This record gives sequence, structure tokens and C-alpha cells, in this order.
Amino acid sequence: MLIGSVSLLSACASVPNIPPPRMVPLEQPIRMLTLEQAMSHERALQAKHVEVPSLLAALPEKLYTQPINKSEPCKLPTSKDQLERKNFRAFWDGDCKNGYAYGMGRDIAISDTHHVEEITIHNGNGNSFGHPSVVVDFVNNTAGYRVSQSDYSSAGLFEVAQSNVANFNVIYQVGETSAKKKAFAFASPFSPVRNRVLEEQGVRWMSQETAAGYPFDNPSQLESGLMVQDPTNNQPVLALERYAGGAIVQRVFDNGVQEAVRLPAEYLSHMHEKFAEIDRTINKALAAHGRAQQLEREYLHMACSGKHVIKGLDSATATQICNWRDKFAEAYAQAQAKYDQHLATQRAKQEAQAQRNHQLQQERAHQFNEMAAAHAAQQAQAQLEYQQTMRDLEETNRQLQQTTNRIIESNARFGSSMQPSTYDWQQPNRQYQAPKPDWTKRTYTPSYGPAALTDKRWENGVLWCIYSNGRVHQAGGTMCPQQMFFQGQ
Repeated sequence: MLIGSVSLLSACASVPNIPPPRMVPLEQPIRMLTLEQAMSHERALQAKHVEVPSLLAALPEKLYTQPINKSEPCKLPTSKDQLERKNFRAFWDGDCKNGYAYGMGRDIAISDTHHVEEITIHNGNGNSFGHPSVVVDFVNNTAGYRVSQSDYSSAGLFEVAQSNVANFNVIYQVGETSAKKKAFAFASPFSPVRNRVLEEQGVRWMSQETAAGYPFDNPSQLESGLMVQDPTNNQPVLALERYAGGAIVQRVFDNGVQEAVRLPAEYLSHMHEKFAEIDRTINKALAAHGRAQQLEREYLHMACSGKHVIKGLDSATATQICNWRDKFAEAYAQAQAKYDQHLATQRAKQEAQAQRNHQLQQERAHQFNEMAAAHAAQQAQAQLEYQQTMRDLEETNRQLQQTTNRIIESNARFGSSMQPSTYDWQQPNRQYQAPKPDWTKRTYTPSYGPAALTDKRWENGVLWCIYSNGRVHQAGGTMCPQQMFFQGQ
């Protein structure tokens, strides 16, 4: 068993950080990339990539060790690192064939500094290719469930338990790695974030997605993102991100300088196909994980029955595989409670933010209603002022008409020597006709003697004076005498 068999997970457990968006000024137009421009970033990474097969040719030959609990030749795969460890020793509780380990069993590698075990099925030729295996590293708290096709190709699920004084975490990685490609997803039960990664031909495609329904309390928090990276330095070259508030940002990176752009639809389809390839790989890895779990159940049923003995190995060490996860039970429960509290806090923040938004909307609605009411009052006042202005204008027009009539009357008197006084100058064929008094309210009986002025009106361009005795008198100008004395008819 190679000691580095689960090293991939620890190397990929940390996610490269996505730089925060630094948008261009609004007045600067967003550039639309062509498909060729977008693909050029990937081609630049591929151009400097060194093919892995050329490196594999220089790898050292396979190394083996003899398990100390076997008297007959029974080679087990090992590594130079293991052989150099102090007090290194190996155990195999399966069968041996043709000088190699054979059939189902457990490979136990122990030294003063490490303890790794693998449940697998050996082919009897120095490898277990094509068979499921379960690898547990008791020092680094890692476990892997996989099916390997070669020394450089395996698919399955790996888990890492990370523990320190203040925190405990478990990271699960499921996927496939080979000499030319790595494709996997990893997540934690104590985090809402799930990542997917594909590395191929010197290019890394990576996604970061937050679980549906996660209670974001800030619209600027990253909800999901797709990114193209340089795997040699984790630097991004292209990114497509969506934020909790709904904003979508597309960016390119050039020597640390980022620019907001619009990626063509063809390139977005290309990116999504890469992540669809990861999902297909994950399904394959989950099938391998299922096979490894079945092997584990069958082996533990035998090894943990209380009757299984490995020569030269004490019982506590021999049965550690049976309950090694139990030591994390309390830390796991505390981490779960801590994460549940985090979710509760986030939901409270989200609800508080929603209440603030609702209150702000109500305040804005109130302000709008006040503004609308003020506007309506202004409109009503303006309407009243308009109506008053029209009345004033009508009164002014009436007074102007009266003035015009008086001017006409004066002109008519001035020209009386030129034409008969009984004719109107605007209507020369019509004689002045005295208006009848208003008989609707009271009846006048024409009489003689003095009479007081009761009414007056303009008619036919002449001012007529009406007196209390019902007599009508044509004024000589623009005023009526207050009293008149009438004699006879």
C-alpha cells in the first residue's frame, strides 16, 4: 500500500479564494467578448502545460515489503517513504499466491510516525487494480473509498476529519483522478458551500455553489460562481458570478487586472459542458464508493466479530478499524450544533434584514403617499387659483366691454351733429328702443312728479335710467341722475 494514496484530498481540501468583484465605472461600456477572445485564455494555459505522461516515465519502480505475520513470500505494495520510517512493519491478514498478497484482506502499515490500513482485494500480481478498497490513515484522520484502475487512476470518495482545539470539520471529496485529468466535487456537512473542480491540459475549471435556501443576509454575498484558473498558481483568468442580491458579474483577469465583460453564449455553453463532465464523473465515483462500502461491510463483519486475530498485532490495534470514527462523535455533535446555531443566526439576520427592508418600503410608500397628497393639494390649489383667475378675467372682460360701450356712446354723441340721434352708429337702420322696466319683482305704475333712481342698464349702446315711478329716461352721458321730476307723458 502506498502511503500517498489519500494525499489528493488533503491537497485539494482548500478552495482557491475568488477575488471580490471590482467593477468598472458605470460610464465605461462593458466589452462583449467573441468566442475566440474567451477561448484564448484557456489556450494560453494549455500552451504552457507540461504533459503528465512524460513525467510518469521517470517515476521509480514499484516497491514491496514482506508482512511480518506471514512466513511464506507475500509481497505487499509499499513506498520509499514507508520503508525509511523508523520501526516500519507491515501486516496482511489475507492469503498469499505466487509470492504476492492475494484475495480479500487488510494491509496494515505501522511505524513510529504513521499508521495506515487498507481493506482491499489483491490480484496476486502485486496490485489490486479493478477492485474496491478502503484506506484509513489514523494519524491524519483520512479515509478513502475507491476503485483504482492503475497507480495513477482511481475513482471514489475521500474524507478528511480536521480537528483542533476550537474547531472540528469533515470534508468529503468525490470524483476521479488520473494521469491526465482530475474531476471531483467536495463539500462539508458544516458548510453550505459545494465546490466542483476539473483539471485537464493545464486548465482548471472550478465552481462554487451555495446550498439552496441558505439564509443570506447581505446581497453582496457570493451565491454561485464559475471560474477558469491557472492550476499552477490558483490565479483566475475568467469568472462568472452570481450574488445573493441577483447581480451577475462576468470578468476577465490579465496580470492581476480585472475587467467586467460579457461572455458570449457559445463560451458559456462550453463552461457548462465542462461542469456537466464533472457531474458524470461524480456519478461514476459514487458507484465506486458504493462498491468500496460493500467490501468494508463484508470485511468488518469478519474482522470485528471478536474472533479475528492477526499474528504479531495486539487486539486494540487489530480492531481499531472497527470503531475508529467513534472518537470523533462528540466533536462531530458539537460541530453540528455550532453549524445549526450559525444557520439560526443567519436566518435571524435575514429576517431582521427583511423587516428593515419592509420598514424601508413602508417609509418610502408613506413618503410617496405624502408627496402624492401634497402634489394633489398643490393641484387642487392650482385649480382654484386657475378658476379665480378665469373669474377675474371674465370680470375684467366685462368691465372692458362696459368701457368700450361708453367709448362708443361718447363717439356717438360726438357725431350726433352728423347723423340723427335716433339711430345707433353700429346699426344705422335701427332706432333706440327704451328697455322695459323689470316687472318680475314689483309692478311700477308710471306717474308724474319726483322719482328716485332704481335701476340702470346699457342697451343699444345707450345708458337708460329707470326710476321708482316706472319711467325710463335716456341718460345724456355715462351717469343717471339720482332723482328726476316728470311732467306729463
